[in-house]
Amino acid sequence: MSGRPLDCCFFGAASERRSHFFARNAALFAGMAAYLRLESRNTPLLYGKNSSLSTQAVCSIIRRSKVSLNVHQSEHAYFEWHRIVLQGIWHGTVVLSEPCTDAWPFHPDEDYIAASLEDMPAVLDYVLHSVEGIRWAEKIRQHAWETLTGNPLALRWQAITGLYAVRPCPQHGPEAEASRMCSADSHAAPQGRLMKTLFSAGTGGMPLVSVLISLYNYSQYIEEALDSVASQTLEDIELIICNDCSTDGGEKVTENWLRNNEQRFCRALLIENAVNSGLPATRNATLSCAQAPYLFILDADNVIFPSCLEKHAAALQEAEDDVAFVYSQRLVFTHENRSDCHLENLPDWDIPLLTLGNYIDAMVMHRADMLKRVGGYAAEAPFDRLGLEDYELWFKYMEAGLRGIKLHQPLIAYRVHQSSMLRTTTQYKESLILQALRNKYSRYFIGD
Repeated sequence: MSGRPLDCCFFGAASERRSHFFARNAALFAGMAAYLRLESRNTPLLYGKNSSLSTQAVCSIIRRSKVSLNVHQSEHAYFEWHRIVLQGIWHGTVVLSEPCTDAWPFHPDEDYIAASLEDMPAVLDYVLHSVEGIRWAEKIRQHAWETLTGNPLALRWQAITGLYAVRPCPQHGPEAEASRMCSADSHAAPQGRLMKTLFSAGTGGMPLVSVLISLYNYSQYIEEALDSVASQTLEDIELIICNDCSTDGGEKVTENWLRNNEQRFCRALLIENAVNSGLPATRNATLSCAQAPYLFILDADNVIFPSCLEKHAAALQEAEDDVAFVYSQRLVFTHENRSDCHLENLPDWDIPLLTLGNYIDAMVMHRADMLKRVGGYAAEAPFDRLGLEDYELWFKYMEAGLRGIKLHQPLIAYRVHQSSMLRTTTQYKESLILQALRNKYSRYFIGD
């Protein structure tokens, strides 16, 4: 299994039970090479008409994975033949599954590894990273293959799985993103707005990624956001924070933190607007100062997992020329109770779907030249104060013939609290934003 670039994979219909499992263990999956795909299947699957991967693409990913996960959709613990046998054993991967009902001739801990949801993360880590675990997993993988091919049913399996021959993936869409992931071994500042510099330091190195943070009255959250940036596995980072005239002392908290951590970054910069200018203009202010080829947008009340920047940057380095940004799955948690969390399996880039509402979080990584080419974020009315400034940006990219791609891993975490955008601006004003978008980009809303 050592030659397989992916640590684990999962494909299945989204359910509350599955979402909770992957949300609780988001940090684990963010720290490994994982491909996780949960889909809301409320319409028929039609090839070329849905964002679902084809069977051939799924099998291609599984054949590049060390471990194939099987998490039951509900409490019904039936033996899932398609996932355990057709997808897993047939493609030579180790299957790690919740306990199932008996299904001759396959037996738990002989042909597949059985573990409860609570134990599954520890077992996964064991079979991936310990000598004993790797040997045990290889023994089970070989036994499962012998059970399958040495059984009278084998000829029937071969006839069925002949339908699953791997074919080349297209250059665009979800299958292309999956193929790129698996093949790896392994703007000017607004006129008239004045800014001043509060702090500037760093090692002087050349950054690969600039992390851009807009700060307004989030003094209680900003340190955790900054800590998550400092903890990144990527080394060459530029950190730029723009304070939009906070009244809670957030700029002081930020400056103190930067003084204690300045040597972590190629450059650490804290600037401040002369007057409160709103989120789009503040984002553009950080953009005007950035020096790296890739820009990651981080809100001051959210956090990112340690491998977030490294994996986003790697995706952009391998992406097609028309890809302007990369986004990932999102963990959503409540500030009051962190155990109250769930994983949002955001859809792939889909223009018709985006006309119905925004499903892509602002926490994405852009190619700097492309973001500057389309003029950055819209800071004019009505987008300057309504929120969802990122939503309008996706349409700018569409107009320029550009697009986004998705990473099927939870690499960002969104905090829900009383003053978060999800509960305030965007929740109550989305209809106004949609109407403004219809007026500005009418050709995308034909037949709406």
